[in-house]
Amino acid sequence: MEGIRPLALVRAVFGREANTYAGSDIELARRFARVLWPVGTVAMLVMVPFFPPTHQIGAWGWAVPAFGAVSMAVNAVLVHRNPERVTYNVLYAAGFWGLGMVTAMQWLGGGRIAPYHELFLIQLIGTGLQHPPRRFVAFLLCVYAAAFAPLFYDGPREAGEIPTELALWTGIGVFLLLLMRRIRAQRVAAHELARVDALTGLGNRRAFDEALDEALARARRNGTRVCVLVSDLDDFKRINDMYGHVAGDESLKQAAATIRASVREGEGCYRWGGDEFAVLVPDAVEGDAAVLAARIQSAVMHSCLTPDGSPLTITCGHAEIGGDHTPARAVAAADSVLLSLKSREPVG
Repeated sequence: MEGIRPLALVRAVFGREANTYAGSDIELARRFARVLWPVGTVAMLVMVPFFPPTHQIGAWGWAVPAFGAVSMAVNAVLVHRNPERVTYNVLYAAGFWGLGMVTAMQWLGGGRIAPYHELFLIQLIGTGLQHPPRRFVAFLLCVYAAAFAPLFYDGPREAGEIPTELALWTGIGVFLLLLMRRIRAQRVAAHELARVDALTGLGNRRAFDEALDEALARARRNGTRVCVLVSDLDDFKRINDMYGHVAGDESLKQAAATIRASVREGEGCYRWGGDEFAVLVPDAVEGDAAVLAARIQSAVMHSCLTPDGSPLTITCGHAEIGGDHTPARAVAAADSVLLSLKSREPVG
């Protein structure tokens, strides 16, 4: 990782994308929590015989570690049976629950002399690895408050080591935070790159499939329709055969740029494969598909040229389908129209 600049964390916290989980892996976060929670609980229970929670409220204090152990066991069962319910919000809330438990044990165990506060480091590590900067900073401030709390109920004994520990913990937490932020950014970039066609810059087949799934799910929820348009360049094989594949690639790039310029905001365009392109229009109304097909065909014919200077043309098949269609049926409906149109073209 590159050197950390002094203002890197500030930019991370207050940047537009600071409070996001883009690039995160929720399954990895869940597995990490399954390890971190028991480790923290066991570490706390190991300290209990040496620093019993009886200094403030007597024997009633034993209820706190007992509650913590039972809660940990219940959470472990729930996580094992229903992992999909463990969201990032749940993980974040669990961090505060653990922070409260440690703070309570610190108070019950005799104040600053009890070592329960050392568990704050484990919680900061978990928060730094799992959550974005804004949430980390909020949690860090609460850790600061919990660490200094003994000064109010236990006096200023051994207060000098608190800032030293906090500085160390903060450094470790910030390092892990920035490390994971870099990793998440790389994951986002890799995710986007894997869904872009290198030649045309349009979305590729994978991006189209994912967008179609989302559009159909949205149509099912809202009772709307989706416009699916598939097209291919006319006589593209002749261009490759007569002028070579470099000329063919140039024709593809011309067509892709024109299609991109022809679609409106919210409409996605993709290179579906070879000389085939696709466009998706969520929440389409009747007639949108035909208008879009005519617009694209006209734009390509008037803006793109073949190597011999003649107009480059494209044929578009289209369909307007509801959310009850599967992705395969949606594509087949538009492709069927395309095949029908292509079969009517004159040969030669």
